[in-house]
Amino acid sequence: MNSLARSFQKFEVGEKANIVIDPAMHKGQPYKRFHGQTGEIIGRRGAAYLLAVREKGKMKTTIARPEHLVRSVK
Repeated sequence: MNSLARSFQKFEVGEKANIVIDPAMHKGQPYKRFHGQTGEIIGRRGAAYLLAVREKGKMKTTIARPEHLVRSVK
């Protein structure tokens, strides 16, 4: 069961977020290789967020809805 609070999370540009894919929500899932990684919020696209993630020495951009994001403690 999903919490409504995760759906209504707000993130600011420059904030760090962990990508934790929620399999119960199919809409707005990032690609599976980004699961468990930390990215920086670089913008919004509708209800979803754009994240910059470093992977294999390169910066990649992924799109994820807030249900699949958790605020980073770092």
